Amino acid sequence: MHEAGAVLLGKLQTHEFAHGGPSFDLPWPPSRNPWHLEHFTGGSSS
Repeated sequence: MHEAGAVLLGKLQTHEFAHGGPSFDLPWPPSRNPWHLEHFTGGSSS
């Protein structure tokens, strides 16, 4: 997509098929709420 001129706006951190809870057990850091870094975004967004 980059080669076609797409601009990357963000990346997702989610379980495969969005099936699972918060992403604390994934090999990368969990998604965070940008306004309250001590909060996590919840299962639907992480």
